[in-house]
Amino acid sequence: MPGLLPECAGSLPQKSETQVTKMVLSTLAGTAALAGMTLVAGSVSSGTLQATAEDGVYSAEQADRGQRTYVRECGTCHGVQLRGGETSIGLVGRDFMHFWAQESLGILYAIIQETMPEDDPGRLSPGETVDLIAMILRGNGFPPGDEELEADTDALFEILLTAAQEQR
Repeated sequence: MPGLLPECAGSLPQKSETQVTKMVLSTLAGTAALAGMTLVAGSVSSGTLQATAEDGVYSAEQADRGQRTYVRECGTCHGVQLRGGETSIGLVGRDFMHFWAQESLGILYAIIQETMPEDDPGRLSPGETVDLIAMILRGNGFPPGDEELEADTDALFEILLTAAQEQR
């Protein structure tokens, strides 16, 4: 499945926000389909989502491991501060959260696992991938908890990146 986001590599600065959104939504729909999910009105539908990133779904130690992996594997393209670079998207901030609001961590996991790092997609272990997600969650202000985020695809699809208003 390498090449899931081929247009993103090196061309984001030349694309409009609408083009990038359509491209990424298309990728999300494809990833969701591979996982047997359905992308419905901007969110993944597989039944009842039981948790959100606001529930402390990762540990601080896990985010620390993710930071070390990020420096080694991701920082060159996505920037030291996770804000993106000339050829990559940011992983923190308003734009990232606006795009990922109401999406499951399973989608984020699948995209990272199958398409990153760009120079060798699929090289990251499942553990490294969930550690990176923990670091991304921390970078976006989500609190850590006592338990680590597990590299369990089914469980990750049951966690929303942010809480739906009607769930709170």
